[in-house]
Amino acid sequence: MTSAFLLFFGLVQTGAAQIPSSSGLVQLSSRTWAWIASDENSSNGVLFRGDTAALLVDPGLTPERMEEFSAAARSVLDVPIRYIVLTHWHPDHAMGMTCTDHGDREVIAHPATRLALAERAAVIARQLVRGCRVTLPEHVVSSSLTVDLGSHVIRIFHPGPAHTKGDLVVWSAAEGTLAAGDLFMNGSSPSMGEGSTTGWITALDSLLALGPKRIVPGHFAAGDPTDVRLFRDYLASELHQVKALLARGVSPESVGARIVPGRFASFRQFPRFDATFAANAAAIARELTRLPAERGRNAGFAVSHILDVGKNPHQIAFRRDGSRAVVAAAGSDRLTVVDTRNHSVTGTIPFDSVPLGVAWLGDGSILATRFGANRAARLTESGSLTHTLRTGAGPSLLTGPLPNGTFLISVERAGRLLVIDADLDIVADYPAGDRPFPPAATSDGRLAFVPNYNDGTVTVVDLWNRRIIDTVVVGTHPSGGVVMPGDIEYAVAVRGDDRISFINTASHRVTHSIDNIGDSPFSVVLSTNGRLGFVNNTASHDVAVFDTRSERVIARIPVGEQPIVMGVHPSGGELWVSSEGSHELSVVTIPREWQAVDTTPRAAGRPARVAVMGMIHGRHRTSRAWGLNRVRETIRRFNPDAVCAEIPPDRWDRIWRDYAERGVIEDPRVLRFPEYVDLLLELKVEMGFEIIPCAGWTREMSDLRQRRIREFRTEPRWAKERTAYDSLLQAVQARYEIPLDSIDDPLVIHSSAYDERMREELSLYDRYMNDMIGPGGWTNINEAHMRLIDRAISTHRGKRILITFGAGHKYWFLDRLRKRDDIDLVDLRALIAE
Repeated sequence: MTSAFLLFFGLVQTGAAQIPSSSGLVQLSSRTWAWIASDENSSNGVLFRGDTAALLVDPGLTPERMEEFSAAARSVLDVPIRYIVLTHWHPDHAMGMTCTDHGDREVIAHPATRLALAERAAVIARQLVRGCRVTLPEHVVSSSLTVDLGSHVIRIFHPGPAHTKGDLVVWSAAEGTLAAGDLFMNGSSPSMGEGSTTGWITALDSLLALGPKRIVPGHFAAGDPTDVRLFRDYLASELHQVKALLARGVSPESVGARIVPGRFASFRQFPRFDATFAANAAAIARELTRLPAERGRNAGFAVSHILDVGKNPHQIAFRRDGSRAVVAAAGSDRLTVVDTRNHSVTGTIPFDSVPLGVAWLGDGSILATRFGANRAARLTESGSLTHTLRTGAGPSLLTGPLPNGTFLISVERAGRLLVIDADLDIVADYPAGDRPFPPAATSDGRLAFVPNYNDGTVTVVDLWNRRIIDTVVVGTHPSGGVVMPGDIEYAVAVRGDDRISFINTASHRVTHSIDNIGDSPFSVVLSTNGRLGFVNNTASHDVAVFDTRSERVIARIPVGEQPIVMGVHPSGGELWVSSEGSHELSVVTIPREWQAVDTTPRAAGRPARVAVMGMIHGRHRTSRAWGLNRVRETIRRFNPDAVCAEIPPDRWDRIWRDYAERGVIEDPRVLRFPEYVDLLLELKVEMGFEIIPCAGWTREMSDLRQRRIREFRTEPRWAKERTAYDSLLQAVQARYEIPLDSIDDPLVIHSSAYDERMREELSLYDRYMNDMIGPGGWTNINEAHMRLIDRAISTHRGKRILITFGAGHKYWFLDRLRKRDDIDLVDLRALIAE
């Protein structure tokens, strides 16, 4: 639990509504004042004055506290307060402004502070400030901002993650005054539930380097550099002691009892805020145990067997039942067959010209590539060639099979990506970059990602529409990757930069990375249940293991020299690693606790209350009957805990971060839907509900759908079906006076008569076009939506869930939802605002 929530719950326990108000304004210099809070419930503030404007730092816990501070400030000012800075998101510093109309004052914060307030302020405000309408800072500062107050220049900057991820400090060089927020607690143990202890110490060193004369802490009396050094030394002492205790084998839960306060014994202690010597030590221990594992830390992973499968082993393929494996021994010009039950070599198949890639087909035959002969081949299990294919120079590993049974091959020296079928016919051929390495594909076979080793880029291929759609710059020597569970991100090893970079599959942007993963990481594979990622580090000769949920490196397992290719046994219990430098194959046992199938949890509790709201998208802006204000009030009446929105999961993180961190919306699809742009994101901040992306839609699916519909409309081979469809649709539409796209009365839209009319028209579309359209067909896309909706309901038992999709989908969803016995289905008509 974060320090802010501990603080908040402490307030509730002690009666937040009766906070005493005896704080005072203390002049520090001719143009700076400190607002010193009289108790620990609200924060200190700072006032900076110039010739034309004033700037206020940290308005405090409530609007009442902010007004006290502002009134005291106005009593010494002859200029308006134009700027308000939030040093971080915690309620005792920020809620006074977050629950107040900003007026003509510009509120400044770090993007991480705005994000935290967007996600948490509404929940806090409901219990802390009656009638709070959450407002977010308008101006975000990621690194530094200079503000001229009129002959008084103020610098606002981010010293790095420290107390929180979004700390800002405010510095007047002319006055020698620094507003440090909770980076500095004068003579007190701080609350350390988030941020970084080492970052905190580094930040304090950088603040001291400014040469301040006076520093205003987040709480308690203003101090000087001597006080800050003492606080900095306290953090360093705790860090040093915790490291030593952990090294001696003391558990993270026990370190607090062994901390020696020493010369810091006089520091204030606040147990209810987890601001004590022991609580600080426990927080530091948790932070240290979350650090990436160092080489040699096995965490229960163990090398159980080392096999001799030939020189320079490369790709490993398992039979579907897991009973045998075949390994491409590139330096021995052979394929080696291994009995996986007793880990013994049972045979070899001669296969010359540097075999690299191998795959075992369902009928027992084998696909393999010859890097030196520029060919791929299909062999029987006994080694007889049945098919060959000239690929171009340098065919690499095989990726697949994809859902349609095809395989992908990067042809390194030719700069191509091939799509082949099991008979070695080329299905598609795409240009890639300079020296393309093995590709990865989404689980539906929609997209392929090809790392181009010499270019430092990743080529993104739309396999459904057969086109190159992007080239993404990622760094030095990207070498191999995998699409993560859920198809939201592609993780690629950037060998020259010693990191794993993550590319969003919708935006094709690099979103983040895991740094210092090992020396020269080469590729990434997943455990069978998707809970673990494995990275082979070819220069440090080990395999890094990371938890795919937290992306924390939990183990670094030494293996042979230059581990080059990995494969996970179908049972999920073993990782096989080919080390081409030492000519060996290591079998690594995966701990049993990581092998469990990660099923969707079913939350306990009462049935969920579910309502389906039919949206009319762009017409909401012009409709008088079902305009945005009426939608807004209807949502407020339902008061959802979660909204299942028509947003694809692979786009949601960017959409939310753009809005919550910067106040913008740039996603082109969401910009078409005013219910999100003008309403739902704003309401999420105001009301605190969760938005769950529940749309199975993808851009590639939409493009394929449009192309297939165009073919249905224009190609002679569909003439008979087209005529029948048009005739039946016209007959249905002729029975009604008003076209569907003219209906905007919400009481009509949410009626059974509307649903039955939709069913009539769309069942025809479904009958004639679903199969030929493919993934974007009517039944197919609704099935995709419903899988996400079902998951949302199953994980939110006892909650109020609002489903907001285009009105045409409503009947389809209601048919499915009425069959569930674990929900209470709400008739939305009773809630529609007048």
